[in-house]
Amino acid sequence: MKRIVQICCQLLLLLGLAAGSRIPRAPNDTTANDWILDYVERHMDKSASPCEEFHRYATGKFKGEDEQDDIYSIPDTMILHFNERLQSVLDQLKDQAFTEANSVEEKVWRYYNTCLTAPESTRSPRHYLELVSSDENLTWPQFAHRRSKWPQEEFNWLQTLAQLRRYGMENSIIRMNVVPDAKDSTKFLVTVITPEVEKFLNVDIISDLLITIGVDRSQAQPLASKLVQLDTELYNFTAENKEEARLDEDDFTNAVYTLDELQNRTGLHLEKYLEIVFGRPINGSFEVEVLGTKYLEGLEEILQKYDSDVVASYLMVKFVHFLMALDGSEPDGDPGRCLDAVRFHMEQAGDLLYEDHYLKPEKLQKYTAEVQRIFEAIKQSFKDKLEKNHLHLSPAEVAALKEKLLAMTVTVGILPSKANHRRFVTDFYQGLELDSKPDFAKAQLEVLKLRTRRVLDQLNGAYSKDEGFFQLYDEISNNNPVPWFEVSGNTIILAIEMLREPVLATKGQHDVFKVSLLGYLLARKLMENFTPYFLPFDGKGNYGEVLRSFENYPSYVDALACLNATQTKNLAKRVIDVVSLGIAYDAYFGENSQFDQKQPDFTEVPLKQLFLLSVAQWFLGDAKYLDYGVADQDDVRLNQAIRNLPYFAEIFNCPTSAVLNPTDKCQVW
Repeated sequence: MKRIVQICCQLLLLLGLAAGSRIPRAPNDTTANDWILDYVERHMDKSASPCEEFHRYATGKFKGEDEQDDIYSIPDTMILHFNERLQSVLDQLKDQAFTEANSVEEKVWRYYNTCLTAPESTRSPRHYLELVSSDENLTWPQFAHRRSKWPQEEFNWLQTLAQLRRYGMENSIIRMNVVPDAKDSTKFLVTVITPEVEKFLNVDIISDLLITIGVDRSQAQPLASKLVQLDTELYNFTAENKEEARLDEDDFTNAVYTLDELQNRTGLHLEKYLEIVFGRPINGSFEVEVLGTKYLEGLEEILQKYDSDVVASYLMVKFVHFLMALDGSEPDGDPGRCLDAVRFHMEQAGDLLYEDHYLKPEKLQKYTAEVQRIFEAIKQSFKDKLEKNHLHLSPAEVAALKEKLLAMTVTVGILPSKANHRRFVTDFYQGLELDSKPDFAKAQLEVLKLRTRRVLDQLNGAYSKDEGFFQLYDEISNNNPVPWFEVSGNTIILAIEMLREPVLATKGQHDVFKVSLLGYLLARKLMENFTPYFLPFDGKGNYGEVLRSFENYPSYVDALACLNATQTKNLAKRVIDVVSLGIAYDAYFGENSQFDQKQPDFTEVPLKQLFLLSVAQWFLGDAKYLDYGVADQDDVRLNQAIRNLPYFAEIFNCPTSAVLNPTDKCQVW
């Protein structure tokens, strides 16, 4: 009998939603609210019960509606919109007479146009290698007039690696980076660590690549076999030393050596390596932070097993792989790929062009103000939880967490918020010279070299924090428009691509849509800062003494046990999923909320249901790829967050027997 009542209640709920949730719009009504509501409703599968399968109920029809257009997530929608606008800007630049010498627009246009028009021969691996030698006075073995005459005794693998590092190849054999100092976020330091390596696929693929570079067919297969053998040995050696290559849990720092000390211990002449990379003298007293000393100690022994021409060829193939993986390196000069080359290789210029030519300063200011308003509400919501002190922390610990929370900031876009963006980006690309002659390899190498130089310049304090947060990373990512948290600045960076529906619109968008999706995303990044890994960092981004062993607190352990009752692949992400939804919900519906909570006239869907349906859109399609590392499937993640939201059952009239209405709901903070 109870089961019959449950089914009847669910049918009534579904019928009520189906009858009242469509948009009564005028023929030309294209407001932000209508657009977002339509976006939400067309993904809903109302044959499912929200109390049993909320993910399916909220997003179940997504695949049939959007995947045919190669849209797999909200960020895909953002990318499509951003690319359309940036493409329009580039099309306008085509007919523009550049009156200002070396303007940002001219440099962007030259790079983009070179990508479009350069002959296929200028994208060949061989052409790249003709432009970048293994050393200043040493060509690659394959380019010697006679292979037997290549001067093996003049080859130094570490110096060749340094030459390639100047173009951004930072993750081969040795990984060297410039990163913020964990103990003093105002400074940067040099780290030398064990690389994250990927194995060569197979001998035949490497052999084919060698032939395209110019290796004789009769020699390509034997050489490829040696390269794969070396690669496998390095891969296995790296894996063996992963356990040793860990952060010191006691003080969050790695071993620090002077270059002289490191050379005595490992036999590696890193002094000359760094001189080549940085382009200036480096003395033996220069200090570097090392993660993976045992790995460094064993490198020479492995590499000395192979002839110099084999090691040189190995680095050559690694460099080609690095370059060929970058957008724009494809042989056809595809406009979409060339647009990506601008976005990913000249990301600061891409953001500036989008700001100045599409958003305009006034609109950007409105967006930024709205983001700040929502973020302050999210902070206040979490502050309320800290003050209730569910985890029974000491007064000093609560005070430290509140100080850290209140100091958190959000930055819109990758450019420093207080700087003049036009001046900043112009200075950033000062010295970039791109020929009018269409040679794509040459243009790309110049862009990569300047980009790498700017990353390395951070060691000398090139960018003042007084102008706002700004940090460069060696890795050239695919720039998925998702927020990310940077501990050194105690800040969240919101990608500029996200300034549009369904996340945020400045004109007419109801607060329920703003706070649900954007508020939830900001809450997720905020809570990342309050995971055990980041908790010891203070409000200035410096590693301190407070809460170092937070993961062992009994109340926190009990909360994790509750969440892990249904086993998860990543407990830390489940904590973030669950807590963030509650924070965003309370920020909007809490008693101190300043947001508009009136039922909107564009829909009859109750406001609280609409809020949760909007949040659910982040979990549609294949959004799991947006999270680094292992994570549960999207349906598991969303349903776990929903089932632990105290208000959910009431919002959707769920019976006590419903899957997503457990008697015991987990609370962390």
